[in-house]
Amino acid sequence: MRFALWGRKRRDRELQEEMQTHLTLAEREEMESGRNRKEAGFAARREFGNVSIAEETTRDMWGWRWLVDFFQDTRYAIRALVQRPGFATVALLTLALGTGATTVMFTVVNGVLLKPLPYPEPEGLVTLQEETEKATEYGNIWAFAYPNYLDCKRESRSLDMAAWRYSVGTLSAKGEAQYVSARQIAPDLFSTLSIPLARGRAFLPEEDRPGAAPAIDRQKGFKEIIAKYPDMKIIKSQTGDFNRAKGKETMEALGKFL
Repeated sequence: MRFALWGRKRRDRELQEEMQTHLTLAEREEMESGRNRKEAGFAARREFGNVSIAEETTRDMWGWRWLVDFFQDTRYAIRALVQRPGFATVALLTLALGTGATTVMFTVVNGVLLKPLPYPEPEGLVTLQEETEKATEYGNIWAFAYPNYLDCKRESRSLDMAAWRYSVGTLSAKGEAQYVSARQIAPDLFSTLSIPLARGRAFLPEEDRPGAAPAIDRQKGFKEIIAKYPDMKIIKSQTGDFNRAKGKETMEALGKFL
């Protein structure tokens, strides 16, 4: 930076000397035509034009003037802030708050409006809700009642439909219970969204009816509970295919093994 400033000062000095040389030559020509020194000086300046504008135009053609101007403006801003620390504090806080608010707004807009949904062909996904004739204090737009969802799914010829809803509950075992959030879903939700399962299998249609055998993958939770008791270990495991009857047969077979 010192080299750049030193070079700029040298080139400024050379530029001023060159401008002055042109003015001197023009003034001499005017004096040779019969004018006095004062009239010749005025005529030379009128013919040459504004000296300051010519110097600024020449500096712009050097190409690196913006860098020097940037450092000069930065130095001036720092000196001004040091002289007025109260204003500097308010300005920095305002910039910090503005930057933070802009970042938050962009994150929300990007996640909600710009970033596509993490599913294959997200442009083909739509949300369906029911609209009632009379509104309550919560409005008149509601989630589908499950019987209505089944009717729509049965009559639909152009949509692959699946349902889900948010739910909460208490997960308890031997020890402290945990309050957890969950989702109640239709058996074909994963296939409708084209989501591959990380573990286990999807729900079967015959499991989506009252009295059907539970089809919940409990293996991970079971192992997490067992891991809390060092004196217990799993010595043998066998799947029951998420069927109550086969699970009973599996337990009887494991009992014989023990």
